[in-house]
Amino acid sequence: MMKCLLGEILKINVKRIQFLNTELKVKNVRERRKIVDCLLKVNDNIYIHLEINSRKDETIALRNLIYFYHFVSTKTMRNEEYDKNNQFIHIDFSYGLANSKDAEEEYKERNKTAKIEYVDCIKLIEFNMDKIVKFWYDENEKEIDKNKYLIMLNLEKEELEKLSKKFEGDELIMEYKEKCEKLNEDEYFTSFLSYEDDQRFLKNTYISEGERIGEKRGLELGEKRGLKTAKNEIARSMLKDGFTVEQVSKYTKLPKSSILSL
Repeated sequence: MMKCLLGEILKINVKRIQFLNTELKVKNVRERRKIVDCLLKVNDNIYIHLEINSRKDETIALRNLIYFYHFVSTKTMRNEEYDKNNQFIHIDFSYGLANSKDAEEEYKERNKTAKIEYVDCIKLIEFNMDKIVKFWYDENEKEIDKNKYLIMLNLEKEELEKLSKKFEGDELIMEYKEKCEKLNEDEYFTSFLSYEDDQRFLKNTYISEGERIGEKRGLELGEKRGLKTAKNEIARSMLKDGFTVEQVSKYTKLPKSSILSL
């Protein structure tokens, strides 16, 4: 199914797909873990990074781009030379954009007149899923036919049934519909956490873990260097681990000005 879907939306002949590890490599012990939604190797030399964005957020876009280029850098440095034979495509399936962007936006590394490409091996694509699914409900026949495979990813059971009848005989839509029906009958998937619950649980877990680590480090350092010095050390460690100034201030009780001076 993934082969057909990518082939249709990217207009390429997908012969083989290899699913890659979604946890990117870190270069040192202080670097935070980087986990992406989906990494694929298509055919022999095309790498595709897929991300699903649940809301409009420039921070998410920046994070996705940083992770994508991190991945690109690991695949272009081979032995003692740069590998120029690979193609890299980043795809965002974005929600919450409304009408702020077209249904499909493509970006490349070009000069300001868009005539000369800086490199030709990198492509960035964003699908505005809000606008794409709106084609279906607006009954925009031309756009529905063009974007039917992206539309099907957004539809509830009843609407997916209508789509499958509209494109009766389309093997990809029928296969997707059948898989959705099986998943909805699977107790594991129907009782599993929603995306929002999962993100909330993760956030609370990180905070709890930060408090636990901070308390442990505080006790250890407090005995050796005194409370004030220990708090400074904890703050430094938390900043290195990616905590915000506000979070560090909350857990260490240090003023923000002191934390910024660190």
